[in-house]
Amino acid sequence: MESNVVSLPDVEKISRLVAALSGYAAKTAREQWAQQMSSVYKTPRLRCWDECAWLALTRDREVVQYLLSDLAGAWTLVRSLQFCLQWYGQAEIDRLQGMESDSKGG
Repeated sequence: MESNVVSLPDVEKISRLVAALSGYAAKTAREQWAQQMSSVYKTPRLRCWDECAWLALTRDREVVQYLLSDLAGAWTLVRSLQFCLQWYGQAEIDRLQGMESDSKGG
C-alpha cells in the first residue's frame, strides 16, 4: 500500500526552487519591462499555479506535490516564495531602470 504522506522537501530542493524562482522573476521582469516600461513588477500569483506551472519551474515532483498540498507549511512556503518573487522581480525592474537612466545621462 502506497503512503499518501506529503513531507517538506529537503533544504537543497528548496534552495534550487528559490534559485529557479529568481531566474523566473528576472525573465518575467525583463519581459514586462520590454512590453510596458513599467517601474512596478506585476507579480504572478503563485497560489494560482497548477502542477504543470510548478513542474516547469522546479522539475521536481516531490516539491510540486508539497507546494500543491493543503498543509499549512506548504501555504507558508508558497507565501514566502511570493514575497521572494516580488523582491527578485522588482530588483530586476530597478536594475533595468538604472541602466536606462545611465544610458540617457551619459
